[in-house]
Amino acid sequence: MIERLKHRLRPFLPRNIGFTLKSLTEKPSIHAHIFSSNPAVVCLARESRTAVLHDELKDQRLILLYIFFRTVKPENVVSISPRIREKLKQHPNHRVVMLCNELPTVDLFRAEGVEAIFCNHNCMVNENFFTIDESAVKKYDAIYNASLGPYKRHLLAAKIKSLALITYRYGGTHQAGYEKDVRKALAHATWLVDARKDDQKASAADVARYNNQSRVGLCLSQMEGAMFASIEYLLCGLPVVTTRNTGGRDVFFEPQYVETVDDDPEAVNQGVQNLIARAPAASFIRTRTVQKMEEHRQRLRDFLKDEIPQLEIPWPPGTHGPLTYRTLQALGRTLRQASLS
Repeated sequence: MIERLKHRLRPFLPRNIGFTLKSLTEKPSIHAHIFSSNPAVVCLARESRTAVLHDELKDQRLILLYIFFRTVKPENVVSISPRIREKLKQHPNHRVVMLCNELPTVDLFRAEGVEAIFCNHNCMVNENFFTIDESAVKKYDAIYNASLGPYKRHLLAAKIKSLALITYRYGGTHQAGYEKDVRKALAHATWLVDARKDDQKASAADVARYNNQSRVGLCLSQMEGAMFASIEYLLCGLPVVTTRNTGGRDVFFEPQYVETVDDDPEAVNQGVQNLIARAPAASFIRTRTVQKMEEHRQRLRDFLKDEIPQLEIPWPPGTHGPLTYRTLQALGRTLRQASLS
């Protein structure tokens, strides 16, 4: 009961109130990418507040593909599904498909009468942005690319002597006290990028360059989504140390190049040293990763082939690339105009 209350009040706590008020006063905007204009196929990074888009395209065929950046729990499915069913009841010429990062989530949605397939959103990261640089000099034993939020558990990296960090902040998860603890525990680390605003975040080119200067990538959260950084490490040929987790990043992991360790700084450090000693081939890591990504992409193509025989997955609804952020009205107008041209 207390935890549920804290969760409901969290957006209104002092550290988050400004972010919350800003989001409430702005027009509904959404991360989205257009896969097709006729019929309209849109991939969205959020399920809520899409009634406007349904209304804008009420007379047209519309297929919405939803991806999830966080772990989807059974209670989330139960909460989301009635809203989806109601929207489809109001708009019978529309279709909603949940792209699930984990296979069990598919069955949960289908049990609620909602279309779902196993298509991990990390398959949509552009592998041409993240590649192996054979000429790169390895400067760091490990790199951790993660937001400065407690769920990322940076302190588990405290025992790694040669450590590089890429950090950024989200209004809903950043905590000043946590950041203070991280800076104290990881004072020895090299902060490659420490972004305080969106326009200060590392570019795809920067992330790839820093990954290639590192020997191992770190994934230390216990619960989140598929974690874009995890696939970026692999595409750059880095082996990975991960803690046990839910959310979907394990889908692209294999024991040949991934060490799964306990939630303990000593275990994390030992995992890093084990991978450095084993030195799995970067080309093998990347090749296997791209193969797995293509399996998920093809599953989506097959799922929609009756309506879109030649679906091309654009680059990408992920962290880098032509990801749009626009109001739902503007997105609807764009789709409507494209269908009439």
